[in-house]
Amino acid sequence: MSETSDRLRILVTNIPTAMEHAASGEYLKKTLVPVTQSAAALTHRGRAELVFRFASHGFRHPAFECFRYLPELNPHAMIDAVAWGEAQGFDAAVLGCFGDPCLADIRRASAIPVVGLGEAALRAAAAHGPFGVVTPSEFLLAPTRHQIHALGLSAQLVDVVVGSEPGDEQEHALINATSAIEHFCSASRRLIAQGARAVVPGCGLLSPALRMAPGADRQWPDGLCEVDGVPVIDVFGCAMAEALAAVRPSPQPAAQRPSWAEISAAPGEVPKVEPGAFWNV
Repeated sequence: MSETSDRLRILVTNIPTAMEHAASGEYLKKTLVPVTQSAAALTHRGRAELVFRFASHGFRHPAFECFRYLPELNPHAMIDAVAWGEAQGFDAAVLGCFGDPCLADIRRASAIPVVGLGEAALRAAAAHGPFGVVTPSEFLLAPTRHQIHALGLSAQLVDVVVGSEPGDEQEHALINATSAIEHFCSASRRLIAQGARAVVPGCGLLSPALRMAPGADRQWPDGLCEVDGVPVIDVFGCAMAEALAAVRPSPQPAAQRPSWAEISAAPGEVPKVEPGAFWNV
């Protein structure tokens, strides 16, 4: 907990990379983080202090090449970020990417609870029965299905579909969510027609945009919480609830954990790219 209050300190690690004072860094500081903070606060209600940590360097991925501000990502940097958070005394960490990169390895090494954004949301969706996922890119279809299979939830999956919003407009959803909401509703109705009883926005950018509806609050004053009566899973809300519940009174003993160096050096599914300098919001 913070030395100046009884609020829990939760670190949110992120795969988008940016130089802190570049246009991309300003977008993260002035747009992505404030909207996501507001979405998370609907669940933690002042019980937690969130710090967002970003790496400066990454690599381009086909799913994000059309982005103006965030075309580069660095999933492997999440390992370094959580190691830093543990050393700094954070109470828990949330991987702020729906795909939960490196989650299993990070959990093995971490002395503090680590919550996967996608894992928390998908389990919440499955509690409703059959569910569907709207992902922002065709490049994420197979990884999302694999993620669901690994969680043992494939039998409840109706489908994973790609949202119809153009890729170059997805970042703008955190400024004005009108178009994103309309496109998401359209995709959701395809899943609902197939029997989905819950719909998951499969993206760490899309989820807070839908929940807070920036620039669209007149039409959606409470954000987008349902489509035709079918609940839209609050992805960051699920992660916050899990993080708050998972905080342990004392860290896991080091003897039971591999070192961070071992985890970082081990072969993995994501490329290892030098992260450059880290910075926080």
